Amino acid sequence: RTYKYRLRPPAAECRDAVWLQLRLAHLYYNDLIELERAGRVEYRAIMATAGDVAAAEAKAHATQVEIAAARAAIDKAKAKARRGRVDPEARAVVKTLVARHKVERAVVKAIKLVRRTDPTIASALEALDEQKKAVRADCRAVCCVYWGTYQAIEAAVGSANAHSADPDFKSWSGEGQLAVHIQSPDVLTTAAILDGSAHVASIRSGDWLHERSGARRYLAAKVLRLRIATDDVGQPVYGEWPLILHRPLPAGCVTWVKVNVRRYAGREEWWATITVQVPAPAPRSGDVVGVDIGWRDVGGDRIRYVYWAGSDGRRGEETTPASVRRRLEKADSIRSIRDKNLDAFKVELAGAFALEHELRPELVLPEALTEQLQTMHAWESPRRFVRLRSIWWNARFPNDASLLSSLETWCRRDHHLHQYEAGLRRHALAHREDVFRCLAARLANEYAVVVLEDWNLKTVVEHPEPEDGTKGSTPPSHQRQMTAVSYARAAIINAFERTGGLVLRVPPAYTTLFHRACGTTNDWDAAAAIEQTCTGCGQVLDQDENAAENLLASEDEARKHTAALAAAKAAKPKRKRGRKPKKHSPDSPSPTQRPRTARKRPPKAP
Repeated sequence: RTYKYRLRPPAAECRDAVWLQLRLAHLYYNDLIELERAGRVEYRAIMATAGDVAAAEAKAHATQVEIAAARAAIDKAKAKARRGRVDPEARAVVKTLVARHKVERAVVKAIKLVRRTDPTIASALEALDEQKKAVRADCRAVCCVYWGTYQAIEAAVGSANAHSADPDFKSWSGEGQLAVHIQSPDVLTTAAILDGSAHVASIRSGDWLHERSGARRYLAAKVLRLRIATDDVGQPVYGEWPLILHRPLPAGCVTWVKVNVRRYAGREEWWATITVQVPAPAPRSGDVVGVDIGWRDVGGDRIRYVYWAGSDGRRGEETTPASVRRRLEKADSIRSIRDKNLDAFKVELAGAFALEHELRPELVLPEALTEQLQTMHAWESPRRFVRLRSIWWNARFPNDASLLSSLETWCRRDHHLHQYEAGLRRHALAHREDVFRCLAARLANEYAVVVLEDWNLKTVVEHPEPEDGTKGSTPPSHQRQMTAVSYARAAIINAFERTGGLVLRVPPAYTTLFHRACGTTNDWDAAAAIEQTCTGCGQVLDQDENAAENLLASEDEARKHTAALAAAKAAKPKRKRGRKPKKHSPDSPSPTQRPRTARKRPPKAP
């Protein structure tokens, strides 16, 4: 299990070393991405030696362009008519093009399959695989990153490489992670961390809180000490962060200790995560609860996201707190104000420069400033104007004080609004997360078995294609984002598994439409209203309550379905995280990759 603790910025005496390691970790990540991209180029070059599939891919691409054009025409027609109905002929054209595109893609895949069976290509790919191991080992040896950190980076790169598209580089933004990984069991225990005897990570008492602070908070004031590097003579380098140990670590073996930093609205946020292997809790027996998870506006500025029904006869619903909703809506409105201010300022600044050129035709702007202003009309990020301010300060021109002052004023106002927006959103999300944890803990303490729908929440995020018409009964995406039902479900599952409870899943089909009392499967529109009338018996039903009742009554079916899911998962072959299942991955390094040497110039701390 992973435990999260909030940190303060690192101590002054180790701050430079911490930022140096974070910067080196970022460079190592981009080095591995560079190897991956170069390897994919080599992979494609080798695959092209046995046959050219460019014609087949070009044909499939042309069909894809036709599909995009046809869908754009449908969208334009729907917007002009202001209705969601689609012309049958236009729908038929898109379906025909999609079917043709599938056939063409199948042809491309068949050609590639034949090429992969060529023994010449197979031997070339094996040589690339061997070279990949050597180049990556060399890159790791000179990266100057501590071993726990580079293992976390390699795992992140592996996840990025699992996608078919070429991975992207990451720009340095002052964010990153430092880590210590304990691979052998029983080497590092929580007791060793807390008493300070562990040499790679320890938590000791701190005196950075004032004595008049609350007793509990004063006793929880600790200092996290983590090994982050090794110096030139082989001595360990440590980083220290003030920490609030708001909850004790359980007895067990520690496998990971990570320190993370991220930036929001120009501020740093530090936190630590400690992964502990703890014994599995003893199974519990007791009452059962069926939990229906979804989102629905129930009126009165409330959005319901959970309805539960217990075998002890109790029922209940959970709604998003009004304060969370108000703060998120306020943050969205501030974001809208920032966007409008940005659009208006672009026009204002461009007009000011045009007027300056009209009044002073002989004016020649510095080259760096001219290069920035050429693309200013397309800027959508406030950070571009912050960068423009920095460049402008280093490339002044005569009588530019008024123009630069307007830019400074805009940047200060946008920074203030950004901090206001980020603070509202951050506190609202933290409040919502706390509500989820409290709900999950309450259900786990009162019940031993929870029955949930085996529902893939990603399906409601996917937008329908234009030829499919309007979204119909799909719930509004704004309510989905505000309720974050995936986090609520994860909190419930985690609470039951942590306390020895049993989590059962049942197929979601007809859990809302089926009325168990009379055995009728209704066909009403679930999005039209919360309460619906059963067509079999005429009883007025709350849809979410009815679904929770059906989940509660389907415990036996849920046990069979959960066992089948577990069996299918056990039978599925395991593969290494971040690796593609095929034998020859296109992440082989380039044979022409330049030799690497250890970095000697430490990057600057932000």
